[in-house]
Amino acid sequence: MNGELLLQFVQNIILLMSLAVVYSVFRNNQFFHPIFRKILMGFMVSIIVVTIMRSPIPILEGTQFDTRAVVLSLSGIFLGLIPTIMGAFFASLQRISDGGAGAFTGVIWIIVSSIMGLVYRQFRLKKEESHSVKISWIELYVFGLVVQVVMVLLLFLLPRDIVFETINIVAFPLLVIYPIGSLFVAMFMLIQRKAYFNEIQITESEIQYRNLFNKSKSNLLLVNPENGNIVDVNETSMDTYGYSFEEFTSLNVNNVIVTTKENFTTPLSSYTDGVNQQMSQKHKKKNGKIFDVEVHSGLIQLDGKTFLYLTIIDVSQKMENMRLFKDADEQLKTTLLSVGEGIVVSDEHHRITLINDKAMSLLGLTQHPNRKKVFEVIRLYSNNIEKSFEELYIEALETGNVYRSDNSFQLLSPDDLGGFVEFTISPIQGESETTHGGVLVLRDVTIDKERQEEIQFMSQHDFLTNLYNRYHFEQEMKRLDVVRQLPISIIISDANGLKLLNDSLGHLEGDKLLKEISQIIQRATRSEDIVARWGGDEFTVLLPQTTNSDALKVVNRIHDLADKSLFNIIKPSISIGLATKTSELQDLNIILKQAEEIMYENKANEGKRARRMFLDRFIELNSTRLKDYETHVNNMEQITKKYASFYNLSEHDTEHLVLLTRFHDIGLIAIPPEIINHPGSLDDFEWSKVKTHPDVSSRIIAAVPQFQHLSEELLYHHENVDGTGYPNGVKLDEIPHNSRLLRIIDSYESMTSDKVYKQKMSHDEAITELLKYAGTYYDTEEVKRFIKIFEKTT
Repeated sequence: MNGELLLQFVQNIILLMSLAVVYSVFRNNQFFHPIFRKILMGFMVSIIVVTIMRSPIPILEGTQFDTRAVVLSLSGIFLGLIPTIMGAFFASLQRISDGGAGAFTGVIWIIVSSIMGLVYRQFRLKKEESHSVKISWIELYVFGLVVQVVMVLLLFLLPRDIVFETINIVAFPLLVIYPIGSLFVAMFMLIQRKAYFNEIQITESEIQYRNLFNKSKSNLLLVNPENGNIVDVNETSMDTYGYSFEEFTSLNVNNVIVTTKENFTTPLSSYTDGVNQQMSQKHKKKNGKIFDVEVHSGLIQLDGKTFLYLTIIDVSQKMENMRLFKDADEQLKTTLLSVGEGIVVSDEHHRITLINDKAMSLLGLTQHPNRKKVFEVIRLYSNNIEKSFEELYIEALETGNVYRSDNSFQLLSPDDLGGFVEFTISPIQGESETTHGGVLVLRDVTIDKERQEEIQFMSQHDFLTNLYNRYHFEQEMKRLDVVRQLPISIIISDANGLKLLNDSLGHLEGDKLLKEISQIIQRATRSEDIVARWGGDEFTVLLPQTTNSDALKVVNRIHDLADKSLFNIIKPSISIGLATKTSELQDLNIILKQAEEIMYENKANEGKRARRMFLDRFIELNSTRLKDYETHVNNMEQITKKYASFYNLSEHDTEHLVLLTRFHDIGLIAIPPEIINHPGSLDDFEWSKVKTHPDVSSRIIAAVPQFQHLSEELLYHHENVDGTGYPNGVKLDEIPHNSRLLRIIDSYESMTSDKVYKQKMSHDEAITELLKYAGTYYDTEEVKRFIKIFEKTT
């Protein structure tokens, strides 16, 4: 680039400074309406940009360059929309009138640079409070450089034959000189802008101070802190003290103070820590009347000077009320300290002035919380009340209304939740209905609350399983039977084999099975599902917003958990029915009935298999816990089959006898193994336990429909024909034939096998023993028939 062209660029930048002058002149001009001021600035911007364009830097024929992009981008940033649009409009007209090959590109320059400046203003300069935006010179330089980079890129819109030649000529000034010139102008305008907003802030602060000062209902004095002279007062102070403004401002603050321990004049250095002070004093009015005041003092900056700002509150009535209240207060303290409930008394500022031993104990305090605020020491929480304890306390004292709580408030400690309390908040009021404080009465209701919750829990839950009871389930059916809960599925289930377990091992073991099944169902369902014990061995589950297919997954989980159960007596078996309500027109009670019917159908199919499985389990348990049990049963089966074969009994009768031998001692499951396995003689208690096993065997078999026909014969298989047997002591004609035969086979096998309590006999010795007691223990005819089965083979 030649020197003449460079000089023209520099002249353009110098002309650019006129934009900063315009901004400086018009930024805070109060002679024009803001809109007129914007329009006037727009004309000035137009004049500047047109002037610049009329002194262009010619490059090639039909192309010219100047600082218009800088002018319009900075106008967009600092002057705003109206001046920038006006400047862009007149600049575009000028460029169009100049014509040439670069006219189109020149107009695009104008529009793009204006938009870039306005966008920067909107999203950066005005993003925060204008006077607080932190914009560095680096940022302004980068912005100016970006503008010029964009301008260089726009040169590609020129005719192809001059594009690269033009860029080669102007690239250096545009990318080096113009950004620096833009930076200087922008920094000047930014400094002016910050000064402008600082002036506004100062002006607004002083106006605000003056308005607050004059309109305040408090007594306000402005004092020179170096000598105590009164500089300014508000109208409230003049009315209170009776002085005119001129009289007041001629006084020293010590002239209104009656008693002080030291001269009020305070060195300014003692206030440099910025801490406000408060003191009680007696002041004197112009008429000589003395009254009590509270003085709050602090430093304030006005017009670059430091003053003491005094707020003076007339507390004469308050002091009088306190004097009147003092005697009553002493009597109240004596009373409150002796009552049996927790008492906490506070002043009008909510600071604790009295607390009795009961409250200290209830709150777990070891030291007196003197002068601490009530809600700093006492923290109460309730799910039923939206307002906090602090809000309730303050509201009661402000309104003068007594607040009485329910028993839902719980004490909070730093470590854990405490007990429940009921409380009342009673304002303390004087004759003029001025609130002087409050009395908080606390009563410990933790035990009452626990009893109430226990009663409520018992009314809704089954005592054995802790599941919901039938009544609560039915209430939940009514509550959840709404459209928004559809589909609603119901599962009803029945515990198979409960009667077997109750009859064999007692109801305690049956209860354990019910608890195990209840836990299985709970683990298989969601927390929002309603699981209840419907009654006896039946359970119900209410599943809101659950499709039939999703509910079927719950059913499968129940079965899976039952199969995996570690319950050590029998494997839980559960028959389940499922039905789903999908339309609001359906009756949910009918859905429940459908689920129940399905459950009974499944129980009919599953129950038989489950009960047989339980019988096999009892036999397995007896074999495990009782010595020689399995051997004894197997030997008896062999003898029974030999008897049936000898007398050519039918297959049905043979199977009948074999089942009797297999199940005759199944009732031993209910007797402790240490009794059965006892090597010596049994005492009366132990023997009484052994005598119960026929009855238990009978009841177990009676609970299994396919074996019920064996029940009576099993009951009597230890009866003697002379009536001395057990469990009922019946005689010959009352004892079923198969029971009498089973008695003989059982005795013969026991005598000919080793037992823990005796040695075995020989065959002949056992036969002799049977014949010896024929007619007393055993049926004589049946003994003869039994003996013959051995004679044939010997």
